[in-house]
Amino acid sequence: MQNKKSMFRMMAVFFIYYLGFATPYVLMIPYLQQIGYSGSEQGIIIATGSLIGMIGQMIFGYLCDKYRSVKKFVYLGTVILLVSTWVFYFISTKQFFLHLAIGGFVQGLFLILCGTLDSWALEVDETSRENYGSIRAFGALGWIVGGPIVAYIVSRFDYSYLGYAYLVMTILAFAISYGVQDAQKSEQHQELKLSDVSVLLKNKRYVVLVLIFFLAFFILQAEGFLAVQKIGILASEQKETFISMKSSFQAIFELPFFFLGGYLIKRYGSLKLLMVALFAYMLRASLSMMSTEAIHIVYVSALQMLTYPLLTITSKEMVEQEIPDYLRSTGQQFAFSVYNCGAAFLAPLVGGIMMDVTNVNQSLLMIVFICILPILLCFVYRKMKRVTY
Repeated sequence: MQNKKSMFRMMAVFFIYYLGFATPYVLMIPYLQQIGYSGSEQGIIIATGSLIGMIGQMIFGYLCDKYRSVKKFVYLGTVILLVSTWVFYFISTKQFFLHLAIGGFVQGLFLILCGTLDSWALEVDETSRENYGSIRAFGALGWIVGGPIVAYIVSRFDYSYLGYAYLVMTILAFAISYGVQDAQKSEQHQELKLSDVSVLLKNKRYVVLVLIFFLAFFILQAEGFLAVQKIGILASEQKETFISMKSSFQAIFELPFFFLGGYLIKRYGSLKLLMVALFAYMLRASLSMMSTEAIHIVYVSALQMLTYPLLTITSKEMVEQEIPDYLRSTGQQFAFSVYNCGAAFLAPLVGGIMMDVTNVNQSLLMIVFICILPILLCFVYRKMKRVTY
């Protein structure tokens, strides 16, 4: 019963944190568009944030294991994100280097906190780890609620009020998570050294797995970036409405597969579910390319049910099988920093350049062909021998 109570508390933590994450993140690109940044400039700003996220994720993961605490670093990251959000949305004129620096921390801390929260849920106890999909579903619920709230604040007031909104969300998040226990760390390796991280890189299955998910998350990020850009082209003055609608719509459709994640992995296996997600991304990018109205892209985002939740659940489960107990946070967050933050760094940068050189539809077509690479690597991974620690 105690473990069940801990799981329910983690569900509440994920709900309120992801509700808050929507505040700085959902309308970040429309805000940059409104100020007057080009596609490549937006890409550079987002990519810089992803680079900060990638480096920060490795540092946070190592520190969580070294100091045997995840909760403290969630709080630290949240405070930095709050300050960055407040400053970012108060700079309402085109000042590229300021937006590059502050926007980098907004994007970077968002990515770091997503990975750190995942580590908290996976390590708090066995019940929460086995029900990670259901816990993450409550994060999706928070995102669903947060999207319309952010759109309302911007339409009713102004972008500058998003800092105040996130302050309220932060206070609520701290209040709800205060009584939740910290991650339970292994007593093996009493003093973790930086050299211990090399253990992960000697595992070829771990390296190949990280490469597969890097390509998969690059596809996820690139398709999302280009879809938002296409909405901006098709919807013009109504882009904020359609983008927030897309964000909430796809979050609704991802819920069932987050809740069913544990069952699906036991029934079909992680590798098969990963393959389904990759083929679904090929279809999603193809349909986004063929869309002629902004609402069509919103409808296409219903494919989120077969893409993001399956990708998220399988990435955590498959990486977990390739790392030793005493490097759980490090192994998960190092992988996350590469496949999520690394992909988030390259995708908008490459996407922005492709848009400037060609157009959004041709860029989406390239994404369709890139999907073939991680599918092929899945067959390579399946034939590799598992490492035992």
